[in-house]
Amino acid sequence: MNGRVIWTRPPLRRVSRANPCPICGRDSWCGYTEDGLVLCVRNLGDTVPTTPARFRGISRNQAGIWLLEGLGPTPPRRVSGPKPKPKKEEKPLPPPEEVDAELARVLDRLDLSPEEEAALSRRGFPPPIARELGYRSYEEERWPKRGKLPIWLPRGAGWVLAAPAGLLIPFRDQEGRLVGLQVRPRDQSGNKGKYRQVSAGGFPASVHVSRLGEGSPRVWITEGALKADIASLYTGERFIGLPGVSSFRGLEEALKGLRPQKVVLAFDADYGDNPHVRRSLQHLSEMLSLSGWRVRWAVWEKSLGKGIDDVLTEGHGGQVRIQASPPFAR
Repeated sequence: MNGRVIWTRPPLRRVSRANPCPICGRDSWCGYTEDGLVLCVRNLGDTVPTTPARFRGISRNQAGIWLLEGLGPTPPRRVSGPKPKPKKEEKPLPPPEEVDAELARVLDRLDLSPEEEAALSRRGFPPPIARELGYRSYEEERWPKRGKLPIWLPRGAGWVLAAPAGLLIPFRDQEGRLVGLQVRPRDQSGNKGKYRQVSAGGFPASVHVSRLGEGSPRVWITEGALKADIASLYTGERFIGLPGVSSFRGLEEALKGLRPQKVVLAFDADYGDNPHVRRSLQHLSEMLSLSGWRVRWAVWEKSLGKGIDDVLTEGHGGQVRIQASPPFAR
């Protein structure tokens, strides 16, 4: 079954801790009906589920459709079968207040170099505002002691951040607390990406919530904390920056804390050239809709700029259209 899904079944219900998804075992984003249909956004038929289910195809929004074998009008929590293998436990991080305090101490020691100031200015991001928001340059300085977070590596008689020299970008949660750091290395050689999470292992990337635009009725979602902060500065509205186009850790908590009336997806205009990006956006839209958020899409012509920050800094914000249907809908 490929193409449009004609819904003739009972209402779709959201999964929860009491009723987790019987396909992937998670308690968020997916949905199910009481007669056994499951929309799992994490399993599209490429792996065998742990429950007795038959793969039925792909929905219009790219969620995997499964029909549970022999299931009558009962919720998925009553499906028998082996439980998914537990994931390897990671060492728990300190409380959010301690994470914030340690990262703040790192940033307090550093400043912005003329090189990074010039780069930010070229992107339309005034260095004084960037500095106030916590942007810093990292020159591989050494610390005599390490902190509790898994962001340190030994070097000589001291410790350095697990990051190359470059621009440090702060990531914050909906309460303004620091939750992580990202670096844009000055040396862009190799295939490690333009941006890297500052981590020595065991410090997963979370979404970033801009400090600007507090109280706006809409929340925009884009890829990248720097892009989110620049766009928030030019629109006066709240932005959430994903660490990657398919990285959603902390997104649900951020939206629950902000409680926007609408969620606007504003991703780079070249999504059509990258099937992976397009598929990730379809998953994100499906997850948000299943969680009850009113999803809208920001659309603009490629000639105006690649990212939403490019469009805004070039003065083309008035040509950004907000629409209910995804730009790649058939």
